[in-house]
Amino acid sequence: MLDNSFVLITCAYNAGDYIDECIRSCDNQGPDVGHILVDDCSTDDTFKRMKQYQTKDRLIIRTNKRTRTPAYLQQKITKQFVKNPDALVAVVDGDD
Repeated sequence: MLDNSFVLITCAYNAGDYIDECIRSCDNQGPDVGHILVDDCSTDDTFKRMKQYQTKDRLIIRTNKRTRTPAYLQQKITKQFVKNPDALVAVVDGDD
């Protein structure tokens, strides 16, 4: 669980060509920013690339089956993995 005051959630599906740049951009947002990366059953190397960035302030999650919508997944992830009830949560797409 993340206890940061600001948390970014990135849901990605087949974003292997973009995910490295997205993660580096999120890293530049400040020292107390947590990052939850969710691979939504990608068939490319998205999950492999995400795993290279595992840290104490970053969670890497892989879903077992394709979710209904990114919004549903983001809401579910926030409830399960964001410990700080006052945290600001922002969503970043894997190709942003």
